[in-house]
Amino acid sequence: MAQASINRFHELLAAKKFDQIYSEASNDLKKSTTSADFSKFLAAIDRKLGVFSTAVNKNWSINYGTGGTLVTLSDQSQYEKGSALETFSFVISNGKAMLNGYNIQSQELLIN
Repeated sequence: MAQASINRFHELLAAKKFDQIYSEASNDLKKSTTSADFSKFLAAIDRKLGVFSTAVNKNWSINYGTGGTLVTLSDQSQYEKGSALETFSFVISNGKAMLNGYNIQSQELLIN
């Protein structure tokens, strides 16, 4: 379920549907940033790294709590213009994975 959500994230990113990624995210993510700021962040990733190509999962974890199930996956990803370590957190609620957090580390984001 979480892997399918990562695939959808990359599809929406490639289609430049940044607002849709935000609108489908969890309330916790929405409390941490505005739609405008999140869209600017994703646009910078798209502009500096280009089209997503492939990813290899490096790590994953599942935490069960009173607030729901939190799934975290870290992928070594390859984009058109460079590589990145991406970490996705999803909250699972009612059989649906909602983006709860996203972190990307890439040298190309800093120098390009």
